[in-house]
Amino acid sequence: MRIIRDLAMGEWDIASIADREGVDVEDLRLFESQFANDIAEVRLALAGQLAIESAGLWIAKRHNRIAEMQADFEDVTRVLSEMRSGDYRPTDNDGANLGSRRHRHLIKARLDILRTVAEELSPRNSSSSGDPTDPNIVHYVIDAGPLKDALT
Repeated sequence: MRIIRDLAMGEWDIASIADREGVDVEDLRLFESQFANDIAEVRLALAGQLAIESAGLWIAKRHNRIAEMQADFEDVTRVLSEMRSGDYRPTDNDGANLGSRRHRHLIKARLDILRTVAEELSPRNSSSSGDPTDPNIVHYVIDAGPLKDALT
């Protein structure tokens, strides 16, 4: 992040940043091209157009977080498939059987990932009163029939 911020600020040339960091100028130019979007974000943040504390951080972007969770989900799914096919070879004595502790933890991990992605895509209202238009809230109506007979 320090190098990204130094490149974004433009106060030093690439040669002086490379010398200070102890890297080749060509390596720094390659770094600059690979992280061009992050450097541009930090420039916008320095200009007051973005939040400075999260500028240039990949994890601050929702689509990046979801992509990482998708990769983790696919990894867990691959291991579960290997367990089901019998190709999975554990490295310790936890077992590779369906229903084993490892299997249960992998299933729980998949569910946790799905829950987290759902929360990223549609955050629930954290207030206790709730929003009546929130599609995640269920309203029950109990119809007790006509009240005229009950009041007499």
